[in-house]
Amino acid sequence: MRERPAIDSHRLWQHGPLLLFENHGDFTLSHAERVTGVYEEVVASEGFLLLLLDLADSGQIEPSTRRHMAQWAKTFVDRICIAVVDGSVVLRTTYTLIMAAARVLSGQAVRTLACRDRATAYAWLQEQHAELQSRLANKPVIPLF
Repeated sequence: MRERPAIDSHRLWQHGPLLLFENHGDFTLSHAERVTGVYEEVVASEGFLLLLLDLADSGQIEPSTRRHMAQWAKTFVDRICIAVVDGSVVLRTTYTLIMAAARVLSGQAVRTLACRDRATAYAWLQEQHAELQSRLANKPVIPLF
């Protein structure tokens, strides 16, 4: 995996459509706007995003950040899969609420799984990789009007 430029204290690594995001400390709206830009780059170049969120060292997530993340997920719901590792009960609940908001906004659920460790997360994302490649093979990233 190649390391991508950090977003403040948050670190990212990428290999094809797989992006590992280590959240360190509070996650602000500014951070969210920058990281969703990275997510969009991956979708544009790879066709979809397999995101592994490591929340072991995470802090608070501002309400405006939660809204931004739900809106972003709504737009890309059919092109993302997210595996979450670690994090406090409060943080995992917040994440679940963000994904629920994205489901309400988009009318479909984001493929997501809470995992006990990175190995489990990688294995699940590998399964999702094959399914997404097949399902999205002839579907353009940018909808044609």
